[in-house]
Amino acid sequence: MNAGKILFSGLVAGVILWVVSFGVSFLVQALVSYAPLQLPGMRSVQDPVLMLFFLYPLVLGFVLAFVYGKVKESFRNGVSFGLWMAFLFTVPNLFVIYSSMNYPVGFFASTLAGNFIGFPLAGLLLAKLQR
Repeated sequence: MNAGKILFSGLVAGVILWVVSFGVSFLVQALVSYAPLQLPGMRSVQDPVLMLFFLYPLVLGFVLAFVYGKVKESFRNGVSFGLWMAFLFTVPNLFVIYSSMNYPVGFFASTLAGNFIGFPLAGLLLAKLQR
């Protein structure tokens, strides 16, 4: 596996996930208003550690790039990889959040839509960049 390809494709995948996440969140909030930074359990906006929260799509992009490099022969294409990763990441994540926290429906809609749009797009790009 080429480390340069992993790093570059991970960065691109992370940026795609970040853009899709914020874009979908913006659209969902226009329909079902909620304040993500005021959800229970979130750090205060004055806490500098909260900035790390916004880097999570980049971290996820690097992880996806690494995993894709290891398993790409098992998938028809990058979109199928992305759909599987969306399912594996989203379903348990939302199950734990739903069963333990009282979050608004907008949070769940945003997460579900963002992940099932963003992960396949990231997978598509990973497939193109890791040829």
